[in-house]
Amino acid sequence: MRMRADERGMTLAELLVGMGLASIVTVLMVGGVIVVNRTQRYSDEDSMTLAALRTAETRFAKELRQARRVFSISDTKKIRFWIDLNRDFLQDIGERVSWELQPIDDKAQLIRYTDAPTSVPTVQVRNLVDTDIFTYLTTDGSSGTATLVSITLTANAAPTGIAKDRTIVTEVRLRNADPTASTYATQDDGAGHWDELDDGGEGEEEE
Repeated sequence: MRMRADERGMTLAELLVGMGLASIVTVLMVGGVIVVNRTQRYSDEDSMTLAALRTAETRFAKELRQARRVFSISDTKKIRFWIDLNRDFLQDIGERVSWELQPIDDKAQLIRYTDAPTSVPTVQVRNLVDTDIFTYLTTDGSSGTATLVSITLTANAAPTGIAKDRTIVTEVRLRNADPTASTYATQDDGAGHWDELDDGGEGEEEE
């Protein structure tokens, strides 16, 4: 009788308890793997977004430092300036550069283009918070007299509440600033001009 009792195996109740415990452990393990993968994905996206912010900020700062003038049609979400690339003191249409915050769904992206007819807007960084990004140090309140420009880029690649916003703030001083340079609306060197009174985003040819 003692041998039979020792060899009787597991009861149904014991089997059910064991299966329940195994299911709980499996659920916990799968949940842990999902959380780790999700965290890693958000971390990778966050790192890529921060790297993109730095790349865009570096290119913007490099260009603006060479600028001779910021045009007065610039505002908190777009900046237009002149870089005298060939140093002939003439505002060629390909030397008038624009950086602009463009809303995309619930976020925004920073694009760059010139006044050249063949210029195509290129995206510099995505997943930006749609807010004011340009600040101008001026003597009369006009962006056209600015010699120092601050750019603030805030981005968040992850869904709201998952990761904190990433922000980069950079101040750029115009090394070649020339306050006597002609303003945007008074140039007469061809296509690609913007109407200073109504800057609706479409280039206009002067007649």
